[in-house]
Amino acid sequence: MKRSLLAASLAMALPVAYAAQQTTSFTYQGSLSANGHPANGAYNLAFVLYDVDSGGVPLAAPVQVPNLPVSNGTFAVDLQFPGQFSGQQRWIEVSVDGQTLTPRQPVNAVPVAQFALNAVAGPTGATGATGATGPTGPTGAPSTAAGPTGPTGPTGATGASGSAGPTGATGPGGATGTTGIVTTAQLSGPISSIAASAPNFVFAGPTATLTISATQRLTGAAAAPLGTGSSTALIDIALCYALGAGSLQILSGGSNYETVTATTTRIPYSVAMSAVIGTAGTYTVGFCVRNNGAVALTNNDYVAGYVQVTN
Repeated sequence: MKRSLLAASLAMALPVAYAAQQTTSFTYQGSLSANGHPANGAYNLAFVLYDVDSGGVPLAAPVQVPNLPVSNGTFAVDLQFPGQFSGQQRWIEVSVDGQTLTPRQPVNAVPVAQFALNAVAGPTGATGATGATGPTGPTGAPSTAAGPTGPTGPTGATGASGSAGPTGATGPGGATGTTGIVTTAQLSGPISSIAASAPNFVFAGPTATLTISATQRLTGAAAAPLGTGSSTALIDIALCYALGAGSLQILSGGSNYETVTATTTRIPYSVAMSAVIGTAGTYTVGFCVRNNGAVALTNNDYVAGYVQVTN
């Protein structure tokens, strides 16, 4: 059975430490598809940490997770790479049953311990001198009634105030935690023929429909095996979105698409993009292609991927 990891997402638990060693553990959440459908069962996964999105040398020994349960395509596992997070960008490469998956998944932020420092109190000022005793009141006439109370003596002088101790230094601010995932939609299904010499992007295969606010982010990744019926064709690939019946826009904006050469042999092409669109609404999102070649793309298979909404 051919297995491929088509989407992954990250979530970190960010503890705050006070005079105690900070934790380096975080939770990795992902999606796994087998033959274009959500996977179910136990899989052997391995996670390797890098400081680049491709190539490079592993920063730590791989974390092996045998027989990890996967239900309806989703899984979660706690990972730990001690001493490897100090604010720099990191990427995780995932292998399933010995098969290395692409692209690597970014890990953006790490927790930094915070410490509360208390100011040292200044010395206590000296006690002021005791005031003189007031005179005794006159003796009252013989009677059962008590005589009047004598006047109060003068108040002693106030002692000098002690100096204030220095203010303690402010501890460092903790790193910002990862954003929360609001919803995840799958991209999975067959890709129809894509016409030649097309001036605009078109969706390749099934799409996802997601409703977002103006501040929420769309993040997605997908792979699509494409090929021509004859000769070669220069094509542009990306993740696109459309608001209602509007035209397709590239998710990360502008000309952030990839240009590749499609051949008669079916080749899987993958993309990953993320952006805050800035306008609330219900959007259609999916893998998109612009065929600049003179031949149609007819040797296509199934698109597979995901799109997430995060705060």
